[in-house]
Amino acid sequence: MNDLELLKESLPLLKVGVRNSDYPQYAQYIFSDGKTIQAFNSDIHVLIDASLEFVGALNYFVVSGILSKLNEFTYHSDATNLYIVDDKGYKYEIPIEQIPSPNIAQTDFEYTTLTHIDSELIKEASVITTPIVKKDVIGNRVYSYVMIRDGYVVATDRGRAFLGQLQTKNNSISVLDRNSVALIEEGVEIGTKNYFSSLKLGESIKILSTIDDMTLFPYIKLLKLFESSRDSYKPVCSLSVLIDVIKTITPVLFKEKMKVVSLHNKNNELEISGGSIVNGTITKTVPSDMEEGFRLNIDLNSLKGIKQDKFLCVNPGMLDRFYLSGDGSELIIRTYNG
Repeated sequence: MNDLELLKESLPLLKVGVRNSDYPQYAQYIFSDGKTIQAFNSDIHVLIDASLEFVGALNYFVVSGILSKLNEFTYHSDATNLYIVDDKGYKYEIPIEQIPSPNIAQTDFEYTTLTHIDSELIKEASVITTPIVKKDVIGNRVYSYVMIRDGYVVATDRGRAFLGQLQTKNNSISVLDRNSVALIEEGVEIGTKNYFSSLKLGESIKILSTIDDMTLFPYIKLLKLFESSRDSYKPVCSLSVLIDVIKTITPVLFKEKMKVVSLHNKNNELEISGGSIVNGTITKTVPSDMEEGFRLNIDLNSLKGIKQDKFLCVNPGMLDRFYLSGDGSELIIRTYNG
């Protein structure tokens, strides 16, 4: 594999560390120092132990746009430019900038290796870091992270909360942002120290992220909330049954600003309905495990990205939220009351 083939293969990883922004100056660039390839957008630092023949900086968005379209090509470089000729006769001359690379403090981490199940749980938890209502997290970035602590993975956007039971037990606290979570897979090592978190993807790739002060993250409060909910919420039906009905209802929610379905339970029957004055309504009744009556509304956005291997549970005396119970993971989600 030649230098540019290596660079092309590394682009998906380097993308995590760049930003389409003029500030900081280096955010759009990838850097080669002859020993490593790096990218840093002031939040995430990508470090790959690999050597390229040139030293300097290339605009990621230019290089990515070009290399992603090339199959066969030749190239060479000098101190100022990278020259590429492809198999269709196109000639590319890309400036090698001498932009000062960011000075990244290297930190020693204690790493924990993730299993396949753990990595899948962490990915599911990261869904909760994208808020339904953006104003819920404005000014407080602690809700954009996934926390790994005491054998649990926890996330919340204040409208939803996720708790997963990990196979990997570690004594340290690890914190990951949603961009880093996208790189998680079996065998990846994670670590956190001070205001930095780190992922190791094999021996040659490291992703270092700066994180906010997590003392404001309501970890203990969330654990207590889940502990109290397990006994007070009663099963109604499987989430997969609810989702199947929602898929049929969705067309009559066309162009509705708020996509909401209503649940009405009575005598072991659950009526699920949705619609609008313009588009009409669709209603479906399914068997319910609960005899008690209740009515609640669910914002469909709150269910996006959540795996269906869970059971819908409701406490008729506390209808401002519902509970999803699964194998190894559980969620608490606000109902819609707009």
